[in-house]
Amino acid sequence: MKKAIKICTLYFVLCILMSPLHAQTTYTDGVFVLNEDWYGHNNSTINFIHDDGTIDYRVFQAANAGTGYTFGATAQYGTIYGGKLFVISKQEQDPGEAGSSNHGARIIVADAQTLQLIARIETIYTMNGLSAADGRAFCGVDETKGYVSTSNGIFVLDFATWTITKRIAGTENPLIVGGEVNADGVGPLYHNQCGIMIRTHDYVFAVQQDKGVLVIDPETDTLVKVIPGCFSEMVQTIGGDLWAAANTNSAYLNYPYGMAGEEWDGHALYQIDPNTADVKKIWQISSGDAVGIEQTWYAWTLGGLQASNLEDSVFYYIASDRFDWFAGKKIIWRKDLRKLGSPDQMAGYADNYNWFQYYSGTWTSNKPANTFYGSSFQMHPYEEKLYAYAYKGNQVAINEFIYYIFNAAKGGYNPNYYSQQNYYTPQILIPIRNYWYPAMYIFPDNYAPTVKSFSQLSATRGSSYTIPLAGMATDRDNRDVAITKRVISTTKGITARVQHDTLFVSVASNAPQASTVKLRFNSNGKTVDKTLVLSVSNPVATDIDYTADAIAPVEYYDLMGRRYSTIDHLPAGVYIRRQGNDTQKIYKQ
Repeated sequence: MKKAIKICTLYFVLCILMSPLHAQTTYTDGVFVLNEDWYGHNNSTINFIHDDGTIDYRVFQAANAGTGYTFGATAQYGTIYGGKLFVISKQEQDPGEAGSSNHGARIIVADAQTLQLIARIETIYTMNGLSAADGRAFCGVDETKGYVSTSNGIFVLDFATWTITKRIAGTENPLIVGGEVNADGVGPLYHNQCGIMIRTHDYVFAVQQDKGVLVIDPETDTLVKVIPGCFSEMVQTIGGDLWAAANTNSAYLNYPYGMAGEEWDGHALYQIDPNTADVKKIWQISSGDAVGIEQTWYAWTLGGLQASNLEDSVFYYIASDRFDWFAGKKIIWRKDLRKLGSPDQMAGYADNYNWFQYYSGTWTSNKPANTFYGSSFQMHPYEEKLYAYAYKGNQVAINEFIYYIFNAAKGGYNPNYYSQQNYYTPQILIPIRNYWYPAMYIFPDNYAPTVKSFSQLSATRGSSYTIPLAGMATDRDNRDVAITKRVISTTKGITARVQHDTLFVSVASNAPQASTVKLRFNSNGKTVDKTLVLSVSNPVATDIDYTADAIAPVEYYDLMGRRYSTIDHLPAGVYIRRQGNDTQKIYKQ
């Protein structure tokens, strides 16, 4: 729920106002827009912008017409994983829908192309018989499970049964007792929340409001480390590192468990190594703005920090007033992470993009007319385009929101700043008037990962090998650094594991000559299996010719201690060869 706004207008229902749906039944040629929609009146919705600029409205309800199933109240996060759309809402039902035929849920799972409902979960967790966990975000872990962050910890969602199986210990909110009132920015719901989560090769990183960045082992669902601090947003760039926006006036906020409202300064980015989970450096942001990267915990949203998918850079918006949720969000900053300052300053390598200044359209004079809303923008998965939304003017009450598509490579900045000539004009789309309150864009996952085949490995019994996996897999509409790998089977006598994007293989003395290691590459829930073939042989024995031993007789022993003068007639296996003081382990094939 957003901060209370006095809206003096007639309430009217737009549920029947929908653009004609395309003849196609799949949603792959555009982008979804998830909407909080109008809290206090109806459950959340989702629209779809086609590549040709046409907009379909409330497409989930349309795809599931007659069921009465909708998203819950104030959906703030959605993503596609493994061919399925996951939408997380804060509560299961908007109070304005009480008694209606619509039935919302905190977790909705649908087919990503058709939007047909697959699963729904109304209540994530209860205490004292009351709901005790409002939804926040989702993160796919592997093809069997995902994590759901909430106001009261991080929970495991099992894909086989579509049930919540457990909460990860150490992520809970000690202030929650169950049945908390969704008050306006105060109370337990606005402290110690868990927000954004990112899956890396070895871990899942998650932000917890009053604790820090959590580091979770996805194999065991255990919390293994905490990077302490007061953070809000976090992204992973194509360079692989994580970048977490940190609060820089935590004392003023009485952190932890201090003020949960808007009085936030965010002038630092933590650079975190995804393999070691260590902080590489804390970069100070000098943006010339009193707020910096704005916090997202009050009425939690995805936030305005995004990473480019084509270069190692981040984008974020700044706000002009830390005390006003809606004030002055007109500027986007771009930080090229390949050109960072020294020693710890990001200043001097930022492009100041005033996206709403000087392009052909409705507005006149030299003043930008529109303001970013909420989380505001996302980056296209494989084109350098920035998708944004804003509300017209500075008045949300006129219920008129606008979609923008900017060319982020050209940017909004132009050296000839006050000339409209040659200034990049964004694509502007005007949806029907409604209190949409957009939450985020969600891009379809249309491409499967492609994976190179392994070369055959010549291996020796009793030896170990390391094989780098970086560069083996790529995915057009997902980051290559986010493709996870794991061993799913091995031949007996072979042990293998993946760590830090490297395959470690050990060959035992009983490994067959033809051995294999099977790996699964997972890119955003889409998997490809590849097999490493090992041609296994015995080690080459090095004869040690001691003069005193050279004339000694040769004896052979099997592993039971039985002695032989020759092993020519014995089966293949491991034997001990002894000549004088020289003893060797040999392998007969």
